[in-house]
Amino acid sequence: NGTVSGSTLTIDRFGNSNKAYLFDGTNDTIKTTYVQTNITAFSISAWFKTSLGGPIVAGDQTAHCITLAVGKQPYDGINTGKITFRADGPAIAIGQITDSTYLDNNWHHVVGVYTGSSGSISGSQFQIYVDNVLATSSAMTTGGVTAPLNNTKPTIFGAHYNWSTAVFNGSLDDIGMWNRALTPTEI
Repeated sequence: NGTVSGSTLTIDRFGNSNKAYLFDGTNDTIKTTYVQTNITAFSISAWFKTSLGGPIVAGDQTAHCITLAVGKQPYDGINTGKITFRADGPAIAIGQITDSTYLDNNWHHVVGVYTGSSGSISGSQFQIYVDNVLATSSAMTTGGVTAPLNNTKPTIFGAHYNWSTAVFNGSLDDIGMWNRALTPTEI
């Protein structure tokens, strides 16, 4: 249940009208009321379709949050089209980045799983599943942070609070978030 700003209803992955949201890559967002606080384990699931990428789910980077994105220039530079799932914050990006790119304008199911606990966070605590398969990925280890993670602003879909150029361009459907690590069977 979020507040829609600019995003419009579109066709979902089954071909049903008005069942997914289209983001124009300029300023469309959906702001939830959920603030990521006391995060020691977390999972995000979403269906996306894009040829340009952008943030799928993010919090406010001035604090610490969990972010799921499909890399988009200039936001992710050389990582354009690769999926990142990470702990995000000031000078911090700890998590995983896929080796493959996903800018084919087809529907993909992505699930990011953070299997953390209280204490130091490492890239090995993050996994990315794409289309029900554990994706080949590499660790991101910029900076350091400890759990639990605490954010200050509501979680948003389709944008990043701190990068005006970091906006999603494409369709998003069936986004879910859990305050725990989903199992491979659940995925």
